[in-house]
Amino acid sequence: MNKTNKTNKTNKTNKVVGRKIVTTLLAIAAAFLVGSLAAGGDAAAKVGGAGQTEHSSMVLQAQQFQQSSEPLVPVGTSFTYQGRLKDGPNPANGQYDFEFKLFDALTGGTQVGQTITRANQTVSEGLVTVSLDFGSTAFEGQARYLEVAVRPTRSGSFTTLSPRQAVSPAPYAMGLRPGVAITSTTSSVQFGGENQMPVDIRSEENVPLRSVSLHELGIGVFGYANGGENSEGIHGYSGNGIGVYGQGGAWAGYFQGDVNVQGDVNVTGNLSKGGGSFKIDHPLDPANKYLYHSFVESPDMMNIYNGNATLDAKGEATVVMPEWFGALNKEFRYQLTAVGAPGPNLYISKKVENNRFSIAGGSPGMEVSWQVTGIRKDA
Repeated sequence: MNKTNKTNKTNKTNKVVGRKIVTTLLAIAAAFLVGSLAAGGDAAAKVGGAGQTEHSSMVLQAQQFQQSSEPLVPVGTSFTYQGRLKDGPNPANGQYDFEFKLFDALTGGTQVGQTITRANQTVSEGLVTVSLDFGSTAFEGQARYLEVAVRPTRSGSFTTLSPRQAVSPAPYAMGLRPGVAITSTTSSVQFGGENQMPVDIRSEENVPLRSVSLHELGIGVFGYANGGENSEGIHGYSGNGIGVYGQGGAWAGYFQGDVNVQGDVNVTGNLSKGGGSFKIDHPLDPANKYLYHSFVESPDMMNIYNGNATLDAKGEATVVMPEWFGALNKEFRYQLTAVGAPGPNLYISKKVENNRFSIAGGSPGMEVSWQVTGIRKDA
């Protein structure tokens, strides 16, 4: 602030020769979650006529508010700043201009966000209240310090008050607003609790919770539960959609240990495994036993078809396959087995053509069990 205003000696309200301006930072309160926090205190930063400063502690008193589990209206990023301004020993009254800057250090450092100017603010009995908004990325977990400068309205340069004030935890509640991004370069963001569900996040947006790790071995989301054999590290549920969706350049999902699936599994790509079997309730004792069958393996991607045919009066039969049979398969192989009597002369009289093949060489009315295999054309 100008120490003298020689052009207007008669205007005592703008004359600041030898005048001390004392500001008391009462609170930096969050006005965007449940309302502003009413605060008061005795912290002072005195700016003397010679530029000397003396400091005392800051006391923050906050009124408690009842809040619901869900925000009733969309919230912004602004918060309320309230200070006490003194003109010498007395509370200031009149119009004043203020400048607010946010930094990442108590001294020096880098400014965060833009400079906010609040001009022609009414100060009554020393109290001033303004709304500040440094943007959506100002509070992402790092320490922040507020620098305040003041002058009588349109009266010379600003006087910067010292020291900067550490931002109290309240504005960091912006880190819980919808659409927030929480960034950490040193450690993870952790949630924990002894309840069954320590974190409950609800949103009408497409992605209510998004976690990104830029580390070479980073983990976007890590879930851990140690409450017993039925505890769940990560639980996904969707009434009509997808409970858990994974997408990755190497693996969309990676599991170490047994995997239990209750329901159908749909695989659109190839399935590689060390072995395989199916497990069902035992047909004769379903309440107490299971029945296990192993898979039939082959070095080829082979399809197997079989059935029974009854030969006509000439000892012949034509077997008609599905209409898609030839489009899917190639390199056919055949097996024929006579049922009820020997059939040493059975043979394939016509190979697969137009989705059918023919059997001959048997006795009239003979039943023949046949099997045809084919290699998939898309193998």
